[in-house]
Amino acid sequence: MNIAWWKKCRVVLLLATTTICSCSKDDGAAKVAPPILVESAAPAAPAAPVLISTPISTPAAALAPTLTAAPSPLAWAEVIDLHPDPTIVTNADLLARITATGLPWRVRDNKTKIEFLLVPPGTFMMGLSPSDEEGQKSEKPAHQVTITKAFYLGRTEVTQEQWERIANSNPSAILGPSIPVHRVRFQDFDVLLDKFGLRLPTEAEWEYACRAGVRESRYGDLDRIAAYEKNAARGPQVVGQRLPNALGFQDMLGNVMEWCSDWYSADYYTQCQGGVTDPTGPPTGTVRVQRGGSWAGINKSCRASYRFGIAPDYRGEFFGDGVRLARTP
Repeated sequence: MNIAWWKKCRVVLLLATTTICSCSKDDGAAKVAPPILVESAAPAAPAAPVLISTPISTPAAALAPTLTAAPSPLAWAEVIDLHPDPTIVTNADLLARITATGLPWRVRDNKTKIEFLLVPPGTFMMGLSPSDEEGQKSEKPAHQVTITKAFYLGRTEVTQEQWERIANSNPSAILGPSIPVHRVRFQDFDVLLDKFGLRLPTEAEWEYACRAGVRESRYGDLDRIAAYEKNAARGPQVVGQRLPNALGFQDMLGNVMEWCSDWYSADYYTQCQGGVTDPTGPPTGTVRVQRGGSWAGINKSCRASYRFGIAPDYRGEFFGDGVRLARTP
């Protein structure tokens, strides 16, 4: 028998069988063709790869745009509000001048957690208000003052919790973390404040911030803006509960007296009647300025122009001897 002829017949039979199986009716079972072995056949070319578009499972949070707070331009603070709140800073001129500085309006000090508000440069009349009949000689004459540089001032008086971060002590007689620190001596500030980049406001800065564009002796109804003898006879009150002025500051009047950096002189204003720029008070003296009135003070002491002199080493209880700190941007 011819062996070559037999091999060709075998291949023909296998091909016929494969064709019959692949054409049979589908009975639900998978049809797998048997492998075909052909001797001396050239290797088949590899099939082209099939590209399947498979959706990638990505968390929704990763697809959303990343919203991060703008970095603070102040290395020492975090920004709470970049722009002034127009419902608080209602004076259009103050609003425009704050915005013109390019500095954030409301910030929080990283170390002490004191909240500061920006005070823009400007000019105001310092001293006894025209219609004020409660004034004293040391508040006269009223004179023009120009503040040339923006500065930050505490939104409220320094609380006991904040003071403990600064001084690691609490001299207050009436205790409470959110009650203003009191019985603080002026001489306690020298070393402590430099350590944190803080300072006391000048007397002119204090009155400028207190008035907030208002020429009257008070920036609102006294019972609504101040804690004083009529409504706070038991002692200093938790800060930030009274209505703010047009710059956003609270408790500028009443609660505790606030130290300023100036030496006090009863006749100092007579030297300023021609107008002054960035005044810092007399060059020397024996007592320092306090401002704002206190929880134990009569209404006469709770006025924007009221000024008082206290010995730097005095640690009293009646007037409060508290503080509102400032910072240069």
